[in-house]
Amino acid sequence: ADDMGFADQNSWSSAASLTPHLLLQLSGLTFSIPRRRIVTGSRIWPEYRWHALVFTLRSLVLMAMAVRYPHAETCLPPLLVVLCAMAAADTVTAWYARRGESSRTIRDLAAPAGAQYLMSATQFHATTGCLLTRGRLSVQLVSLCVIQSAAFVMTLQRRGLITHRQDLCLYAGLLGFGLAVVLDEFSARGVLPVAFTVANAAAIARLDGGANKYILWAAVGLLLPALC
Repeated sequence: ADDMGFADQNSWSSAASLTPHLLLQLSGLTFSIPRRRIVTGSRIWPEYRWHALVFTLRSLVLMAMAVRYPHAETCLPPLLVVLCAMAAADTVTAWYARRGESSRTIRDLAAPAGAQYLMSATQFHATTGCLLTRGRLSVQLVSLCVIQSAAFVMTLQRRGLITHRQDLCLYAGLLGFGLAVVLDEFSARGVLPVAFTVANAAAIARLDGGANKYILWAAVGLLLPALC
């Protein structure tokens, strides 16, 4: 009910509490890492690092919008943020692909196909949560924590402190935790059946049907206000 404590803060204190997340993500750019992803996929590589920064900024911008416009009833501004983040991530992918150093975060991970599918599907719920960001910051805060904790888990694996399987289990657990928070938010707002169905339909359309993601999310972003 208190939006993880943000409901009791003013906009300045909220911004101050989020600054460390941005600084942490930016600090990661200073470290030297291998140019190419390892075969198992459970270590940080340059493309992933830039993707993580893009999606960190997506969450921070959505949180700033939620603080500045807490009673907004339209999905259009969040939709623009989501589409811009997709375009930025695709630009990063294209740049690394030209160098032969691109790798898909989940689909090129050494994991069972079913696990890859389910982990990919959670991201559709996260993006639907982005489109429904209105005056509350908790979902995006958890998204930040998932992004940054995933990098920490991969660092543990690089240091030899955990195995690839343990890395995979922890990463799946982080995605599951993020999904639980998103679904709880949907439930609290009374839109769980609709949002859950739309997110799953989007996942099927993209993962199984190969739908263009820009057209898909533009349609979802324009459709959600009428349904929710």
